[in-house]
Amino acid sequence: MVYNNVCGLISWFILLMVCFTWTVKSQNQNAVTDPCETATTCANCIKINPMCTWCADNKTTPGTRRIRCKLLINNQRDCSTGFIENPKSISTPTKNLPFSNVTSAVFENPATANMTILQLKPQAINVKLRPGQMETVNITFRKVVDYPLDLYYVMDLSNSMSDDLATLKGLGDSLAADIRNVTKNVRLGFGTFVDKVVMPFASTIPDQLRDPCLKIANETCAPVFGFRHQLGITADGALFREAVNSTLISGNIDSPEGGFDALMQIAVCQNIIQWRDEALRVILYTSDASPHIALDGKLAAILEANDMRCHLEAGVHPELPQDAIVYSKSKNMDYPSIGQLKHVFDQYKVQPIFAVTESVFDLYTGLPQLIDNSFVGKLRSDSKNVVQVISDSYNRLKSLVQLTRPTKPSNVDMTYRVLCPGATWVDNSLQCDNIEIGDEITFQFQLTAQTCPTNTAQKDSIAITSSSLKDEVAISIEYICDCECSNAPLLNHSQCSDSGSLQCGVCQCNSGTDGSQCQCTASEVALNRNCSIDTDCTGGNGYCECGKCICNVGFFGRLCECRSTGCPDDCGGAEKGVCNNCNNDGRCICNSGGGYFLNNITNTCICNPTKYCTDVGGTLCNGRGTCECNTCECTDTRLYSGATCQTCNLPECTGIDGTCSGTTIRACVECIYDNQRLKKDINVECQSLCSDKQLGNWETKPTLVDCSKCAPGQSTGQCSTCTDIDQQYTHRCSVITSASSCTANYIIMWDSRRKSYFLGVQNYNYATDCPQPINPWLIVGPVVGGIVLIGLIILIVWKIFQTIKDKVEYEQFLEDSKNKTWSKGNNPLYSKASVRVVNPAFQGN
Repeated sequence: MVYNNVCGLISWFILLMVCFTWTVKSQNQNAVTDPCETATTCANCIKINPMCTWCADNKTTPGTRRIRCKLLINNQRDCSTGFIENPKSISTPTKNLPFSNVTSAVFENPATANMTILQLKPQAINVKLRPGQMETVNITFRKVVDYPLDLYYVMDLSNSMSDDLATLKGLGDSLAADIRNVTKNVRLGFGTFVDKVVMPFASTIPDQLRDPCLKIANETCAPVFGFRHQLGITADGALFREAVNSTLISGNIDSPEGGFDALMQIAVCQNIIQWRDEALRVILYTSDASPHIALDGKLAAILEANDMRCHLEAGVHPELPQDAIVYSKSKNMDYPSIGQLKHVFDQYKVQPIFAVTESVFDLYTGLPQLIDNSFVGKLRSDSKNVVQVISDSYNRLKSLVQLTRPTKPSNVDMTYRVLCPGATWVDNSLQCDNIEIGDEITFQFQLTAQTCPTNTAQKDSIAITSSSLKDEVAISIEYICDCECSNAPLLNHSQCSDSGSLQCGVCQCNSGTDGSQCQCTASEVALNRNCSIDTDCTGGNGYCECGKCICNVGFFGRLCECRSTGCPDDCGGAEKGVCNNCNNDGRCICNSGGGYFLNNITNTCICNPTKYCTDVGGTLCNGRGTCECNTCECTDTRLYSGATCQTCNLPECTGIDGTCSGTTIRACVECIYDNQRLKKDINVECQSLCSDKQLGNWETKPTLVDCSKCAPGQSTGQCSTCTDIDQQYTHRCSVITSASSCTANYIIMWDSRRKSYFLGVQNYNYATDCPQPINPWLIVGPVVGGIVLIGLIILIVWKIFQTIKDKVEYEQFLEDSKNKTWSKGNNPLYSKASVRVVNPAFQGN
């Protein structure tokens, strides 16, 4: 037990020491590389970096300017407690009412039908953002009720939809009843569309304007119109049936239809359509053709863009009854774009269902990606499955929760994600599916202000909305662009020589005074005239104090334009010269008394002369080092040495491959070996191949020396060769000579004293080195013996086969002899010499 306690205390002590060491190291690093120190006011300090803090205490040192903007860890060390300004981004709910505790039955009671249902909280949030510092805002959605349904049925009346209109008329009251099986609280509206009554979209011949089907036998059609509103939202199924039954099919010329004009008017004409505030607003769009979109109007010289306003009027269509409500600007304004439709659907919280036939289904499938909370259903060619399309789409609509991507201020970055029930966070999404009553969703928004606005008192806002929800969340944004200490300046403070206000620990001088403590008059400033602001001191290398630049550590000069760093090779070191880098010219001032002068090419201080550093060829230090006052300093002392770095210490710098694959050494070996074989003078014959000074000495021996078997310091016998050999570079090799095809064995060694290779070549030995001729009897004998052996085997096999065959024939003969049955006078093989033949066709005697 005691042992465990002691071990525990030791572990805690080691952990504390590690943490303390890390903290001190971090403090030292931060003290050196603090990105905040350039700021001179508290406002600039908190903007420059979200990690910067300002020290607002009143401590000052006369004649110096204190650095107050630092990283928090540095200010915690240097600043008085309680005076550190470090504002944080923060969000505060300003309206946070609880979720509504109601059921869907609330909409069935007229007294409560219009009550506000709260499904999002908080409803309002105030966010204060410090530039660069992110703030996270969470918004929770709880599904409380299913909203009642307002369904506006808008139908394509082009002639190809005649069977669909017949189906709709046949459904009659049953359509409303069937939809009530989907949801009880439902109201219906009805409208139709064809296309703009201008060429080339529809015929403008007067007779065909009245009846587009004039040329079709036994068929009468309604006049062409853009969009006709026939029934406002109502709970009366009889009115819906009457509106449908009174509708006649119409027709146009081109294939696309003007359905987008109809969608725009249905969405924006709130009062005429009679949308309920509390209802889920759905438009059921049925068609068998593609829609006209923005810019198609140019085909008819319609250049005015759609204005997204309501233009439903009665009595403006000459061919329709006076009470017919139609789109009055059909001939004057272009079709709306998909973006315009998305805008008004989001604004008025309308959700479209595109029920289209299979032939054009693929053309509409991309719309849900562009228009939030929209769906595309496949309609049968006669529209008999329209109720099923409504049911499927409504069930998806009521179980889908999707927020509209909010519009943010230009200087604010925003990311978002969603946490759906039973799932994990999904980035860049604001949508959840299959949501039931009682389920909760969390939407998370992360806001970061990049900069402060020009007007620091500016306030911005972000609206969190949805085309499927009635409630919204308002996010108001304020910016933290100044410090709290700026709100309480100390006027005419003694620390400011009674001539300025002390604000955030810094003096703000009155007019006519200057200086960090307002200690200078205007005349003193004018007398110096070196600077007026800190940037005059070469961009911040110092600070301006009473018209004079007070340079930071490491800088000097009238405007702090010089520094003692930044010269090439630091001017060669303090002994040779000093760096006088003014305006980044990198100029060195050399120590002429010490014999150094400026090399204008390299801009460094060098010693003169350098003649003792050149080799025989005139190269400075053989190109292997630098000359420092007549002394070569070799670049790599491990490889090179000597007065001019002329000596190569290791094989790496010889230029000769000292391995078995080296061609230079191998050529020398072949020459030595072959000339020894031919008994020629090796020194004469191999002089050119073995004369490289780095190749060094060579010798021929009956056997090659093995230095690894020599004891350290042994110098007798063969080991006398190994005294100065570096075993690291020893290689035992062999090569087949091209002249004799004999194998020459040799050893490559590095003589560390002579700084050259030592080559040992084994003496020529015909018996062991060269290939021997083949004995002919070794070939003839086996061949002849093999032939004789094969002949004997063949004779034996033949004899065995013949013996077995004779035995079988003899046994057969004996068997036949036992079975004979004839007498001695009767030969069974005898045949008579004459044969009697009877002609069956002969009839005579």
